[in-house]
Amino acid sequence: MPIQPVRGPDAGSRAWAWRAGIAALVVVIGVAVLQRWPEAPPAAPPPGSPAFVAAEPQADLTGRFVLKMARSLRSLSPGQPAGDLTANMDILARASKAPADWVRSGIVAAELWRVEGDAAIGRGAAEPRLADAEKLLPRVKEDADREALERDIATLRAIYGADDAGSADPVSMDAAVSPEARRELLERYGYYGRVALAYHLPDHASERAMLFEGGGLLLLLTVGFICAAGVAGLTGLVLLILGVVRIVGGGLRPRFAPPAPGGSVYVEAFVIFLVGFVGLSFVGGAVASAFKGAEWVSPLLLLSNWLLVLVPLWVVARGTPLADATRQLGLHRGRGVLREVGAGIAGYLAGLPLVFLSVIVALGLVMVQNAIVGTPDATPRNPLFDRLATGDAAFLAALFFMATVWAPLVEETVFRGCLYRHLSARLAFPLAGGLTAVTFGLVHGVPLPLTLPLMTLGFVFAFMRHWRGSLIASITAHALHNATVLTFAVSMLVLLRE
Repeated sequence: MPIQPVRGPDAGSRAWAWRAGIAALVVVIGVAVLQRWPEAPPAAPPPGSPAFVAAEPQADLTGRFVLKMARSLRSLSPGQPAGDLTANMDILARASKAPADWVRSGIVAAELWRVEGDAAIGRGAAEPRLADAEKLLPRVKEDADREALERDIATLRAIYGADDAGSADPVSMDAAVSPEARRELLERYGYYGRVALAYHLPDHASERAMLFEGGGLLLLLTVGFICAAGVAGLTGLVLLILGVVRIVGGGLRPRFAPPAPGGSVYVEAFVIFLVGFVGLSFVGGAVASAFKGAEWVSPLLLLSNWLLVLVPLWVVARGTPLADATRQLGLHRGRGVLREVGAGIAGYLAGLPLVFLSVIVALGLVMVQNAIVGTPDATPRNPLFDRLATGDAAFLAALFFMATVWAPLVEETVFRGCLYRHLSARLAFPLAGGLTAVTFGLVHGVPLPLTLPLMTLGFVFAFMRHWRGSLIASITAHALHNATVLTFAVSMLVLLRE
């Protein structure tokens, strides 16, 4: 498809462009604030109930991960003590300042050092963490909850203090831990309670073995992902260097032709998209409250976002012929579908080194932010991670479909189709692409420092739109990124769940 000459302005008017531009700024700020607005804390569980010690999804999955991986890592690196992995749980426990998280950290520490083959080391690793849990007991408001935690700590001390002859000893364990104490530990701590109660069993016992199933697959998946990311990053670095050389040499010319200033229809469509997104969120919240607990609600609310695919039709309603609208949005074959898909893959790989660098910078910003606000052990939380960790199979399937089909198609049409086109009529590529990327990062509900990788991705996608003219390349790159990350995350969750 030949490079198009500069055209006249899009439909609309300068007056509406100003109005819609101000509206876009206000709505983007509003969406950014709403996406990061703290959720209302859940209702306090009844005093003494198992729910008051429930772990956050991140802490729960971290503990399962290190416990299941310990044996595989020990065999892979004999000189590295498996117990060193305990630091991961300690960081989360220090950040939460909850006694129950130190109890879980004690269970994990004892088991990890138990992998070294000496139960006495495990007992020594658990004790300081149980002592830290005791120090935090005055923070617990309800007497029943505090007494339950005291019993849990006493139970674990009894378990780790029981005689260990290297094999299961039902008599000594029954004497050390009553059936009632066992039941309470299992009710309150679930998987971690079973790990603690299996502490004295030999490694070949089925009760222990089933607790740590999947460790080899987790290690294989993790190492495979890291190696694939490394290969992709090195390949991308080569492609990035070659691309820069071609740009400097004039061999890589943009195929996108911006319109003349004066139109407003595409920024209007962008505002309608954001307003529709917020509206669906509020409606979804009302539906979720009305049908609390219904399994069909979350997948249905996710899929309801497909209504936003109609937003670009606003351009047609404002007088732009459908054929012109699809071409202006970049919804055309470009130089051929397969060639555009290949360009999307190559462009994504070339952008990976920049994305990796932005992740490192974002983590550094998190550390600086935590140091300033006085929470050095705080870890960044991603609401999407919590939803992944707690979602059922139907929700995960709907989320994967939305992330790999809806997001690439709709978000690219709105951000790189509508918004970038409007901005490019007034600004050169670096500014138009940069503003589009910043907006893209802000409207996603992740902690502010972690928007930097999203903004980097947004800029890479904007460059693809500028470079190719067609949206097929950026849609391909967007889908490839989301599919890769979600496939890895969901695979990990499946292996970590019981």
